[in-house]
Amino acid sequence: MPTLFSKCDECNYFDYLPLEHKMNTHYANDMETLRILKEQGITTDIAMKTIHMSYSYDSCSNRNCKTILCQIHKIRALANGDNITIKCSNCCWNEIG
Repeated sequence: MPTLFSKCDECNYFDYLPLEHKMNTHYANDMETLRILKEQGITTDIAMKTIHMSYSYDSCSNRNCKTILCQIHKIRALANGDNITIKCSNCCWNEIG
């Protein structure tokens, strides 16, 4: 599920877990970047856009899949595939099941 900062389908923020929990690592890093940018006098709106623009995206290689992945999740998706094709988590689970 995309977050406020990323349109990656595999980036998540689990609000029922503490921000410091390892499942919220990427979101916590983005929140820290937002805090630093705001301390430098940048408005929240511009800081959010800056963080959002810092991401680059790729799609899952499965032509029937519309999953969008950030570079962090692309690395994992390549490892899940054959290091040439990008395979999202859902496609990996579908292949197993």
